[in-house]
Amino acid sequence: MHTLANTESSILKDRLTDSIFHPLLQSNVTEDSDSEDSEPEDLRAVDGGKLSKKTRKEVRALINQKFVFENMNILMYAENYIFKVASAPHGEGVTDSNREIMYQLYNFALQLEPDKKPELTFSERMLVNRAR
Repeated sequence: MHTLANTESSILKDRLTDSIFHPLLQSNVTEDSDSEDSEPEDLRAVDGGKLSKKTRKEVRALINQKFVFENMNILMYAENYIFKVASAPHGEGVTDSNREIMYQLYNFALQLEPDKKPELTFSERMLVNRAR
């Protein structure tokens, strides 16, 4: 984060966002419990059926590997880390030329998370319990 906020190299900025931050955030999106997985790809079509079942299984595991951190909440990460760096004063963590990139990363993180249904307040829960 510090390097992205302070580097002058546009190539390094692009590589950091495309190779580190975007995959990290995309891998840790909260999955919707209602979504169904699509059909798994048939690897026999790729190798012509020449690989053993064990090898195909290992290849499938490598392809589907994600860097998932169980307790990572993208919205909290975006708010507590990315936004904090992006909105810091000039001398305290981000150069003015990189501020826009940090805000773009923050907006990217916010767009990844699905809209959550708002939780019921205590009084709304009490009304629901009375109705039951």
